[in-house]
Amino acid sequence: MPVIFNTTNSGHSRGNAMIGRFETPIKAIIMHESDVCSKNDDIVKALFNVSRSNKFGESVVMQNEFDIFAPTAEGAEAPSVTYRETASKFIRHTTFKSQFRITREMMEDSQINQIAAKAENFTRSYYRTRNLFATKLLTGATAGADGTGTTVTFGPAGATQTFDITTADGVPLFSAAHTASPNRFHAVSGAGVTPAMVESVISAAVSKVRNMRDENGYPMGYTADTIVIPCDDPALESAVKKVLGSEFLGGEGGMLSGSINLHYGNWNLIIDPLWQRSVATSHPMIIFSSAARRNLQAAMFFDRTPLDVSDFVDEATLDYMWTGYARMSAGFVTHKWGCLVDILDSGTTALFDGAATGEGGAATAQSAVLTL
Repeated sequence: MPVIFNTTNSGHSRGNAMIGRFETPIKAIIMHESDVCSKNDDIVKALFNVSRSNKFGESVVMQNEFDIFAPTAEGAEAPSVTYRETASKFIRHTTFKSQFRITREMMEDSQINQIAAKAENFTRSYYRTRNLFATKLLTGATAGADGTGTTVTFGPAGATQTFDITTADGVPLFSAAHTASPNRFHAVSGAGVTPAMVESVISAAVSKVRNMRDENGYPMGYTADTIVIPCDDPALESAVKKVLGSEFLGGEGGMLSGSINLHYGNWNLIIDPLWQRSVATSHPMIIFSSAARRNLQAAMFFDRTPLDVSDFVDEATLDYMWTGYARMSAGFVTHKWGCLVDILDSGTTALFDGAATGEGGAATAQSAVLTL
């Protein structure tokens, strides 16, 4: 992603040779670090459709699929197809800013390594903000009481804002309260998180995603191809990798019996380093179709203004200041691209968001039992 520089050769224009000595190298460091980080902007691109914007905000409109062709009599007119808006979501851009300071003393003493480290860290923090923002919205939609957790809080301490995590129907992204195709489930494991349990959950989730229905009532038929799990669940990570990475079920015995693994080679696994659980006895997975996310414009991340960098001299301290400015936004239009499944350990009485389940793991308002 390009960096916009609004620097004014502040050192040269003011006859300050000391400032002029550092201006161009700092710009080069920021640009180089941006080139490196933009190649690793993977979390945003893996979780959202990324698009540019040139407006105050973006209104994403969904329209219905055409109904099927109608059989007609010979010579009869073709029936007119009704094409209408089915849902819309307005996503407003938010401004993000940061700043770093190079002291007069650092310049006088030619602390080159420290100055370069600040410029690099400043650039990395911009990309870390993007990735954390994307993660917070998606995984934040997994927490909170179902139907009431409509926002998440994001930002550094003392400078947070709330962001919407509902879809166009006004319901949180992952919810059993969606009137069409609920997509929030839990499954109770009798033996902890095992490959067999994970395989069953993934297979059931694939069916849920495939049978999400359009406005005409037809199954959309999308194939789930992406699994997102938290980074602090080694038991779940191990079980998922065993399921996805083995060509045969049951290891060597499965190979001898010809028990093939239908999930082998069909998945992208994202172990999100910024997603951590709040309840250790639960094991959440987000399972979605990237094709559905793209075709339905279901999860959108908009870049209004990329990193815009300017510099100035603080007249009060004579320090050299660098300021970063960016505008971006993200949100959800529809839930019909994926589902959330929480695997509960045997005897667990709480979902990973802290909500109580019924006796024996019965369904509550929080989620529905996933039929395996």
